[in-house]
Order: sequence, then C-alpha cells, then structure tokens
Amino acid sequence: MAAHFKKAGEQEAKIILIDETGILMRPLVRRSLAPRGHPMVVRYQSKHRQKISVQGALVLSSEGQPQALRCQMHEDSYVDGQKTAEFLRKLLAEFQGPLIVVWDRGNMHRGPFIRELLEQSPRLSLEQLPSYCPDLNPIEWLWSWIKYCELVNLCPRDLRHLASELAKTLVRGAENVTLQQNFVRAAGLTTAAELERAIAA
Repeated sequence: MAAHFKKAGEQEAKIILIDETGILMRPLVRRSLAPRGHPMVVRYQSKHRQKISVQGALVLSSEGQPQALRCQMHEDSYVDGQKTAEFLRKLLAEFQGPLIVVWDRGNMHRGPFIRELLEQSPRLSLEQLPSYCPDLNPIEWLWSWIKYCELVNLCPRDLRHLASELAKTLVRGAENVTLQQNFVRAAGLTTAAELERAIAA
C-alpha cells in the first residue's frame, strides 16, 4: 500500500478502496445474555441463498485520511463487472481529479465493462491488492463491523426488512469519520502524516 500512497501523493490523487460482500437472510447468531440452561431461540424466515449484495468504497486523500464512504446495495442479486462499472461511474461523477482504485483480483473487477470504462476515463487507474491479503483493505473491517456488531442476532421479517436495517447501518458508517479512521488503522495503513511523526520521534 505504501506504493499506492506514494503514487497518489505524486499525482495529488484520491485513493478509493473497494470491496464487496453479501448479507444473508439467515441471522448471524452470537452469544446472548440469556440465563444458562435457557438458550436464546432464534426464528427466522429465509429462502435458499436469498441475500443482499453490497459494494463499498472508502475514499482516502493522498495522505491516507478518510474523506467519504460510499456503498451500493443489490437486493437478491450478485455483483458483476457491469454493476462494478456503474459504481465506478458514480464515483467518477462525484469526485474530481485523478482516482486510484485499489481492490482484490475478483472477477467482478475485470472484464469488458471495466476495460471500456478505463478507456473512457483517463483519470481513473486500477491497482490490485496482494493475493490472500484481504485485511489490507479497510472495507473488510466495515463488513466485520456490520455483521458482527450492528446486525448481529437480527432476524429480518423479509428481504425488505433486511435491506432497511442494512441501509440504516451503512448511513451510520458513512457519517462516522472516526469509525472510518479506525478501519484504516485496523488494516495497518499508515498515513503520510503518521509516518512523518514516527520518523520525527
């Protein structure tokens, strides 16, 4: 990631870290405060493989400071190259100047729709994370926060209920800059300012 921050600094570009996940109808059950011998009973309604796919993008300044969190939901659908290209177009329309997108090597990050967008948008460049290193992406920590903290033990009535609760959680995450900074630190990303302070010390 140091090379990506260096490149962003040279180009005065923003770094956008992108990842995807799926939120299932089946609740993620964690430990409860139920008395011993009286376990919590969880009843839920679910259809086979019914879920909400989510795309997340954390926008960082060239110095590594979070500037925005943007997400896009797809109810009962999968993320493919076409949806990814549409997501990138929205980011290009919102943020000016050079953009460096950093993501993994998933199939949704390649293909004709992505290549066409690259040809049309010279200020957009793509970089790949190392293989088998998902924790380097702060968005992975966003997914953990959503699944293991905010939506834990949630039993949605239907897909619309799940989408509503997920949307409210994503809004809270987008409004909490301190939380985004914690995601960056959890991923082990050192901003330029922090690096200068460490050298001075």
